[in-house]
Amino acid sequence: MTSNDEKRSYDEKPAVVIDEDRRARHSSSPADFSTDPEAHIRANDDTWRHGIDSTHEKRILRKLDWHILPLVSLLYLLSFLDRSNIGNARVAGMVTDLHLVGLQYNTAAAVFFILYCAAEIPSNILLKLLRPSRWIPSIMVAWGIVMTLMSLVHSFEGLVIARVFLGLTEAGLFPGVTFYLSMWYKRTEQSRRVAIFFSAATVAGAFGGILAYAIEKLDGKANLHGWAWIFLIEGLITVVVAAFAFWY
Repeated sequence: MTSNDEKRSYDEKPAVVIDEDRRARHSSSPADFSTDPEAHIRANDDTWRHGIDSTHEKRILRKLDWHILPLVSLLYLLSFLDRSNIGNARVAGMVTDLHLVGLQYNTAAAVFFILYCAAEIPSNILLKLLRPSRWIPSIMVAWGIVMTLMSLVHSFEGLVIARVFLGLTEAGLFPGVTFYLSMWYKRTEQSRRVAIFFSAATVAGAFGGILAYAIEKLDGKANLHGWAWIFLIEGLITVVVAAFAFWY
């Protein structure tokens, strides 16, 4: 048993003892060390990081940004382009050529998200087991092939099956790239990079229709409809970029 004086002296001790030397070294920081023992780490984060000065750190970050962000943004641009081009195919006459009635087009567009949502977590597990430099280009090749083969569908059933497999193969890209970025950037640096990566979807929406309009002019070539050419060419572009990503 302890006496009341011992209890009182124990209660009066601070919960966290802060190194006075470290407090003195960082006294110029406006952070409140009395309430946040780790405030000096964040306050001086731009000045010192794992023994690297801020100028050198910023130079490294710029190199990372130029090496990583353009490619992953391009991958997501193609991903969004491939999943959304079914709307451009509808405008190009797909509904009429495949004899879609009622809610069949809506069903074909919606089934994409069934396996897309279900496969995201398993895909990230595989990404951790395998190398990101192999897994992400591999799933990209897979959805590019599915996209290319969608040009050969002749029925509602075939379109639905193709869309299901497209959702399955595309599922791992967004969570995989987000996880990949977390390996290279600190938490405070990730939000801006993820925002740049995600903004590729806006770019895809901006010029996807123009690209589809240009491709549709191939209607009748090689006995393919204009909407089939949209699937074929955009799928082949994805496969080519994926092959490049293997060696990037």
